[in-house]
Amino acid sequence: QVYSLFLIQNTPSTLRSEPSGSKTCNGDEWITEELSRRDTSSALLRGSSLVDKDRVFIVKVVPFTQSLPVSKEKDITIPKVEQKKLVRKTVKLVLDLSTGFVVHHDADGVIIEGERSGDVEETIFRLAESALTFQGKPVIYKLPDIVDNEIRGTLRLIHQQSLLKKTVEPLLITRQKKNLLNIELAIPMVRSKDEFLQIKRDLAALGVNRKGTLKFWLEMSVPENLINLNDYLEGGLDGVIINLDLMQKNLGGYKVIEGRFYKNQVKSLVKFLKVSLKELHKARIPVLVKGKLVVHHEVLDFLIEEGVWGVVVNTALEVDNLPELLHWTEKRIVLKKSTSSIL
Repeated sequence: QVYSLFLIQNTPSTLRSEPSGSKTCNGDEWITEELSRRDTSSALLRGSSLVDKDRVFIVKVVPFTQSLPVSKEKDITIPKVEQKKLVRKTVKLVLDLSTGFVVHHDADGVIIEGERSGDVEETIFRLAESALTFQGKPVIYKLPDIVDNEIRGTLRLIHQQSLLKKTVEPLLITRQKKNLLNIELAIPMVRSKDEFLQIKRDLAALGVNRKGTLKFWLEMSVPENLINLNDYLEGGLDGVIINLDLMQKNLGGYKVIEGRFYKNQVKSLVKFLKVSLKELHKARIPVLVKGKLVVHHEVLDFLIEEGVWGVVVNTALEVDNLPELLHWTEKRIVLKKSTSSIL
């Protein structure tokens, strides 16, 4: 490495070197002497200097080797993390993870439907990952509702025991072998109390019993379920999942999202659900609702007013947007009730 020795004289005089080997300059002339590191060190050790009488005119010693240019721009940009504002709400958001696996920690639970979750191994993976990701929150595994002509839901599982045994396997492995106890069970569409009791007996024979942390949910999709609601409550269940789309189709004979005359016609559905939701609320049975009709403004207002436990959402976008909607809807309903009581 090469060093440069800078010297300056501020007054017009002659510099002399003691000892020999120095250079002189007159006036403001600069003197630069390039020395190697060893030579510079040796010169300093020998006490060589440039002096004018008793004054030393060495200004500084700096490396002569050129350094690499330093970029003034930041090489690494750390993005600013903005904390998401917490939205307070009463209604729970249950994320449907039957397909895909977009984790959203703002969800209050997960539902996985067996008819859409893939084969046994994939279903086991989904259940295990969901239970570990959402610890302390319910992960509901609904037995598959395989549609084949008129035979579907629980009726198919009862008459096809090999299918029932296969679909129960993911629940047994994740709960008993992996000890993931926040996984719960949902029974698909039933049409009578006897059908409901029979599937419970078949499940018990396979080692699946409603006890301890294992809760049984029942999907209600036909008007008979709500008309004979007390029979199902006597049969023993821990929660109800109301499929709004199927309930409306079976109640009115049409899909409200289609057709010129039936689109968004939900008054009959709201009127039919009202009494049953009050009975479920009185019995302290949580009600989870699912379907495209959940986001219908009239239906959503009604569900919140009747105190449903939660709604099923299908995408992370809905998890982001619905909390704000639920918050203001709940606030508006509370204000409406308080105003009515005063009047």
